Amino acid sequence: MPRPMRPSVRLPTLALACDCGVCADRTGRVYGNTPIPPDVTVPFAIDDLDRGPTHDPVFKTALAWLHQQPACRS
Repeated sequence: MPRPMRPSVRLPTLALACDCGVCADRTGRVYGNTPIPPDVTVPFAIDDLDRGPTHDPVFKTALAWLHQQPACRS
């Protein structure tokens, strides 16, 4: 029998679902019953979301971070 879906945390352009008893971040640091803090906090206005991802500061920041990762460079 499949496990019931748990609600996901909604971010402006992303969704994060954590279906575990203990959560860990990308470095392996384990967080008990507390949220994983963001590496970077990006201010945004709701109007930014209406103009699409190329104007979304959260999307742009995430994309820039990905381009800096060795595994994402081509």
